Amino acid sequence: MIFCFSNWASATNLRVFMGDSGRVEQSSFAPYAIVTIDPADANQLKISGVLHDFLAEIIKLTGDTVEYVRQPNVRALPSVSDGKIDLELFANPAWRTKYAEGSVYTIAYLKSYDYYVFPKDKVFRVMAFSDLVGKQVDLIRGYGYDTALINQIGIKRSESVNEIMMLKKLTQGIVDVGVINADIYAYQTKQLGINNLVLGDLYSPPADVSMRFNARHKEVVERFNVAIARLIKDGTLSRIGKKYGLNL
Repeated sequence: MIFCFSNWASATNLRVFMGDSGRVEQSSFAPYAIVTIDPADANQLKISGVLHDFLAEIIKLTGDTVEYVRQPNVRALPSVSDGKIDLELFANPAWRTKYAEGSVYTIAYLKSYDYYVFPKDKVFRVMAFSDLVGKQVDLIRGYGYDTALINQIGIKRSESVNEIMMLKKLTQGIVDVGVINADIYAYQTKQLGINNLVLGDLYSPPADVSMRFNARHKEVVERFNVAIARLIKDGTLSRIGKKYGLNL
């Protein structure tokens, strides 16, 4: 079946947030987003990963074009709602309540599973945040955690700029526990040759992952939803996932 988007408004050039702190050669958000920086020119990026490849298939159907913007999370997240960036590829309304007014979302296309991660010899059960009291807990700077509750009960908080830094801090015994996405954990521990860590309890219930647009792009969201549904149904997303070792 051929889908035609000729009845939509003119194609749009979209500025897309590609999370990358610029402090590592390869983006820590792999396998979702892999950004390799040209050592001769930091402005030249080679981009791949599940999100990039899926977006490439979507715009083949919608006719839109994209321009990737390299920014840390703490700068990019408000930039979507204020219109400086058009699209964030990995989002959930519950993670972005601060930016609800300026955001609209596509249908969900992924599930995100966040777990506590430990050194193998220091694993403990975490049934409530109170179980973390007295422990050094590592979190990713700019990510959406229940920081109000964490601060209220006095958990000792450490911050990493990305998941690679977190994993290295755990292997070195600098922190006791971290919170990490299961797919990122599996991919990065393999890439880094880390074998002395283990996932524990879920940090939070599994979350739907959607794409977040600036609110002025409601019509773009409509045609993205049609394309996303088609690419899930025809197995394209599943095939992309397998390329990076994921079952989507």
